[in-house]
Amino acid sequence: MKYARYADDFLVGIIGSKQDALQIKEDIKNFLADKLALELSDEKTLVTHTERPAKFLGYEITVRKSNDQKRDKRGRLRRTYGKRVCLNVSMETVRKKLFN
Repeated sequence: MKYARYADDFLVGIIGSKQDALQIKEDIKNFLADKLALELSDEKTLVTHTERPAKFLGYEITVRKSNDQKRDKRGRLRRTYGKRVCLNVSMETVRKKLFN
């Protein structure tokens, strides 16, 4: 599990089943309510698969899926870009940043 936080926004990445993700979401919701007296918005809190981008701070977080290979120093074939996390910026986000 990995997470990123900025101010009151956070993103949690989980390697596991959807059931695991839903359980962790519920645990986070309970922790925020019990320990910090904060409320987790159900409308804004989503559980998504890595096949779809996750929106975070106006950007889209995706996991690159590629089977491209190249040889390493020892001559073994290695995947070059598979399973890497990417930060994508949509043209709409770029326009908003430029014109504001």
